[in-house]
Amino acid sequence: MKKSVVTLFLLVSLVFTGTTARSQEKLLECAIVPYEKLDVKPRFELGEGEMFSNWLFSNVRYPQAAVDAGNRGSVMFSFIVSREGEVTDVKILSGEGILGEEIKRVMAIVPKWTPGELQGLKVGVRFIWNVDFSLRGDEKRPRITGQPVDPEPDWIIWEPDDWVYEPVEWIPYAIVHEKPTFKGGDLALFLEWVTKRLQYPADADGVKGRVTVRFRVTKEGDVAKVEVLRGLNEACDREAVKVVASSPKWEPGRDKKGAPVEVVIVTSYVFKPN
Repeated sequence: MKKSVVTLFLLVSLVFTGTTARSQEKLLECAIVPYEKLDVKPRFELGEGEMFSNWLFSNVRYPQAAVDAGNRGSVMFSFIVSREGEVTDVKILSGEGILGEEIKRVMAIVPKWTPGELQGLKVGVRFIWNVDFSLRGDEKRPRITGQPVDPEPDWIIWEPDDWVYEPVEWIPYAIVHEKPTFKGGDLALFLEWVTKRLQYPADADGVKGRVTVRFRVTKEGDVAKVEVLRGLNEACDREAVKVVASSPKWEPGRDKKGAPVEVVIVTSYVFKPN
């Protein structure tokens, strides 16, 4: 939008209560709607199903400078498929640096999508993805893998021309005005802290894969409500929750008025036997 406005977060049930058909239509024209609430899902115009992931991994390159330096890591990023089908608002949520720049490069050339629809109107939809860059063996053979991350539950992001500020219980990390910080650093520092403390469980039966965890950083800076969004097995899920829940205090996130707010963060961790 050209106009500077405050982003207002409303539960879906509140958005449609007591509004006229025209006001609903006007609202949806400037809304980012949760994927699971859509009547018609966005479609990548080069094909159905996993075609976007196929396109993504055929275009992402492991930067040679990163290979030479032995750089490994995950890049979590979000983007919006707009109501016009354009990919916009690409944000690196974790994994800044040369690997993050590669994701930005590729996302800048994504072909158009067919947009999602709600109540017969085209609407914007936010996606979150995680891409892993790893080097295998002494030869440092590059390997790139990834997957979509489960979106946060029921919200609509609304940027109206005329707004009334209303407080909310929590805000997603990707769009909070001032992000919470961990030991003076960003989310990447927290991911490093967790990774160093994770132990492959003796009772994990040799499985390998990813555990995706959601938690909140409260207004007081405590880590709370740690839960598994996408699990691997009971042992690995338990280990991920235990380590994340043991986090030291954070500096809390803040809204545009400078007041501390509770922030929801989604992270994922790879488990593999030694």
